[in-house]
Amino acid sequence: TIETNPWVREVTTSRGEKVLVASFQFIDETGKIWVSVWRRLVDVVKDLKAGTRIKVENAYVRKGFSNQLELTSRSLTSIEVL
Repeated sequence: TIETNPWVREVTTSRGEKVLVASFQFIDETGKIWVSVWRRLVDVVKDLKAGTRIKVENAYVRKGFSNQLELTSRSLTSIEVL
């Protein structure tokens, strides 16, 4: 379940490419985690509201800000609104 409304911002990658990223907090029975989705997936989540249930597949976990775990999309990631 999305816990916070996604917010979108433009960032510059290490290769100098400007891309969109959407961030939000996700919660399930195991706990909470911050999620960052990139590029095409921004369109999928940008208008979703807190309380929306989603299914995320083929994402990966990495250390984000302050060494906290973060779920991040990649090219094979898919998001389905339930």
